[in-house]
Amino acid sequence: FSPVGCLNNISVENIPIPKGGYLSDIYEIHRLTSTRMIDRLNQIADLSCAFLFGGLNYNSTTEEMEYYASQKKTRSSDELHSWSYLPESLEEVQIIGNQLSQINPVIISGSEGVEERFKRLSGEGVNLIHIATHGYYDKEKALKVVQSNNPIEDEALKSFGLVFSGANNSNIEEAEVDNGLLSAEEISKLNLIGCELVVLAACGTGLGLTTSFDESYGLIRAFKKAGCKSILMSLWDVDDKVSQLFMEHFYQSLLAGFTKSESINEARKKVREVYLDPKYWAPFVLID
Repeated sequence: FSPVGCLNNISVENIPIPKGGYLSDIYEIHRLTSTRMIDRLNQIADLSCAFLFGGLNYNSTTEEMEYYASQKKTRSSDELHSWSYLPESLEEVQIIGNQLSQINPVIISGSEGVEERFKRLSGEGVNLIHIATHGYYDKEKALKVVQSNNPIEDEALKSFGLVFSGANNSNIEEAEVDNGLLSAEEISKLNLIGCELVVLAACGTGLGLTTSFDESYGLIRAFKKAGCKSILMSLWDVDDKVSQLFMEHFYQSLLAGFTKSESINEARKKVREVYLDPKYWAPFVLID
């Protein structure tokens, strides 16, 4: 199915059914950005070059950010944020790194995980990107976009994004690097053509701004515009330990030769064996 409007923000795959269980228990369900993707549903992901972001230092100093940045840009004057460190995210990418050892994945953590480090993947032919960090959604900015008469896409995409190293210092105007808040609008301008899979192991990364025309603007749209084939994301906040367990089972199945869709179903089953409540496993969805 290709969701429109508010259906983009609902875990349709995991809706309860009257006689017990969930929709995905009885149907093989594929979420698509377009029905044109149907002929690629059973393709096995060809993974040979992977970058894993996790354990990022949101309190990186200006000097550290300038050191790790590949390009210097003017800092924005965004208000001060307070993003908490995610210790489980470092453990998560280390576990996945071990699982993917045969393709020598690059693990980026600590102060190295600045916004520019991610942007340098543009045009590099990376086919797997895993990002374990905070996601953000500026509701106030999004509301203003809807109420304005300006072209909506680029402005709407500025309301969503991912948090990278140094983001807690994003009000330091004199720093000549990006602010650690990578917006969906910036992602949409990258060249990620050939990327088989982007895994957004952050809370609420599947959410988008829905307009009266049933268009949805968010990280999914951004990564699709950048050229990515499939995106695994969450529709609401998830416990870090549960997310780590889910991702571990997902990659285990993927490396065993399952398709991306089969792998997420396998991961969902494994997590359900430990955590019965759907709030733990239902938010994870895959879109092609």
